[in-house]
Amino acid sequence: MIFPRTFFSSAANFSYATLNPAIELLGKSRSLFNSSTPDISSENSEVLPASEYTCAAYFGFFDEAYDETMKVKIPWENTNQIFASFVTISKQGKLVLQTPESHEKIKTIVSLARKANPDIEIFIVSDYGRAPGWIDDHYLKAAENPEKFAKKVLEFLKEYDLNGISIDWQSPFINDYSEELKALLKGCHDLFDKEFQETGKMYKVTHDVDPCTHSPKTVGNLKDVVDGINVMSYLCTDNLKELVQEFSAHGFPKRKISVTVQSELNEETQKSIQEIAKIVKEEDLAGLNNWRMENDSRKFHRSRYNVYGPSRFNVTNWIYDELCKKIV
Repeated sequence: MIFPRTFFSSAANFSYATLNPAIELLGKSRSLFNSSTPDISSENSEVLPASEYTCAAYFGFFDEAYDETMKVKIPWENTNQIFASFVTISKQGKLVLQTPESHEKIKTIVSLARKANPDIEIFIVSDYGRAPGWIDDHYLKAAENPEKFAKKVLEFLKEYDLNGISIDWQSPFINDYSEELKALLKGCHDLFDKEFQETGKMYKVTHDVDPCTHSPKTVGNLKDVVDGINVMSYLCTDNLKELVQEFSAHGFPKRKISVTVQSELNEETQKSIQEIAKIVKEEDLAGLNNWRMENDSRKFHRSRYNVYGPSRFNVTNWIYDELCKKIV
């Protein structure tokens, strides 16, 4: 049985009014979207410059999709960012592995991805929670001492040869916790800046945004403390353009916005990805992100509501074709 991410998301509704985009803020030098794009060219394609788009994907290691997909060739070369998921936040506010098996699975993902694509960026993703609000107390505990939390995060990134972390704090009360969220992200952002200044090594922090719960004001409040956000476009929004314009009107730079699409239930088509990619280009967003690469377009029993077999990577490849491959 598969339970999609939407199953656990809050059903809160927001009415997004059409607003004029504000003047966008300039990105910082350590911006998520100014890094080198890996050379994933082939005989018939070449990669667009790093200033263009990200072709990213989540790669889960928490269910049978991981084991099934490890049986086939994975097109790591068709992505320039991987978000490995999940680690979790303990009751003490510390970043910890979800299971003992997570250690080897993270190492395997990093090893395979870097072997196929040496310049790929790999992030770890913190737990979003298996029910609305269940992990809030854990994140709030971490936010009491964001510098301590950030220090442990940096140690984790170094241990596993990772490039950054995506804080996936989702809650129906996230707007009530906007200052704690900002503090937690700022702790990582500031420490990563310091690390870059001292060693030249760049680490990044992003945040996953649920349009059902995150208000534009909450998103705008994060403009200076993250390298990017991943907006789950398949949740609670019928107008992606309007949504990103409203985020921009509240001060969040469009160039830091990546749009996440869902591939695990075979709902996306090549045409739908083309349409979303067109919006990414028209609005000058960062790129597209696929939830989830290892569960991408697997065979689906609609009557049983479950999937089986390895990933077929349809959405992963469509995103690459639309944004990161240039026919020559």
